[in-house]
Amino acid sequence: FAVLIMTAGVYFFIKETNTQTNTSSSSPIRFINGLLLGGLNIPMFIYWTALFSLAAGYVVLDKNSSWLLIISFLIGVFAGKFSLLYAYGRVSDYLTSNLSGFQGLLNRIIGIVLIIAGIVQAIRLFLP
Repeated sequence: FAVLIMTAGVYFFIKETNTQTNTSSSSPIRFINGLLLGGLNIPMFIYWTALFSLAAGYVVLDKNSSWLLIISFLIGVFAGKFSLLYAYGRVSDYLTSNLSGFQGLLNRIIGIVLIIAGIVQAIRLFLP
């Protein structure tokens, strides 16, 4: 896994920036498709874990809970999840339009962060 992260980091670090703008990617239907696909994102496990941890202090969700409580909780989770994805999309649009000149710098920063994360993972793998 560490090698995969470092490989992605090297890719982003040496990647050439593309100055062309793709207008079709900013259409509303593509944004909605991305939002829906983001809703199926498996790495949202951290979000679910945090919500269950926070909810455990206020509400007990187990097999004896009422259906209304469980459905209300799930509706709240999905509303929060899609709100967060929507906010990510809007922030991305803002950053893309206003900071387009920094795309090359952004790729290098992402590459450096991924390389450092890969090195840290490799060190943690080999040290007890």
